Amino acid sequence: MSPPFLVEIPTDFTEYFYLPDFSKIMTFEFWVATITICMVASLESVLSATAAEKVDPYKRPTDLDRDLSAVGLGNAVSGFLGGLPMIAEFVRSSANVEGGAQTGWANFFHGLILLMLVVLFPHFIHNIPHASLAALLVFVGYRRATPKVFAQVLAIGKDQLFLFVVTIIAVLATNLSVGVFFGVFVKLLLHLSRGVWLNNMFKIHFTIIEQGNNVTVKIIGSALFSNFIPLKKA
Repeated sequence: MSPPFLVEIPTDFTEYFYLPDFSKIMTFEFWVATITICMVASLESVLSATAAEKVDPYKRPTDLDRDLSAVGLGNAVSGFLGGLPMIAEFVRSSANVEGGAQTGWANFFHGLILLMLVVLFPHFIHNIPHASLAALLVFVGYRRATPKVFAQVLAIGKDQLFLFVVTIIAVLATNLSVGVFFGVFVKLLLHLSRGVWLNNMFKIHFTIIEQGNNVTVKIIGSALFSNFIPLKKA
């Protein structure tokens, strides 16, 4: 198999270490790129962490603040060394869970083994076809979106299946971030078409009544995914 169809990495990994250049820091293009990378990396990391919670057999909640802090610190270090931005990736988390992983040490050893391969055995990686990696991604993706998943979404409601399919198509046609934003936008349009007030879209009105050990929450208007956070904090 010819080199264009195989994974390519430098034989000496230090060849791609570059010191940062801040000559463009006062330009508009610099800040557009910086903010875009920050938003995309943060959004995809949060989405991956949320998806990983659903496949965790112990149903443990993710500390998103710590996760985003780690991504930010890692990206800062990577940038100073000339590396690309990093994000949390659901495919790797899913593979870890299916392999029996129970803690974050699985990710640590995953990264450690990759580093050892790149530094000590780069010729092994050169023999991996791109098609093999693509097949692995397709297989893991199929395991997460089998026909059973579509049936479960349909059981919740036809509108949820519609949003599910629309978001999938948008993600495949563009990328994860754009696809998710498009799905959220369509969901908001559905809420508006059903008579939800515009001022109720992101702000929820409620009262809390405490009677001994019982707490009653009365919601005025609609409770939506877009205005749920204030209610959750209360």
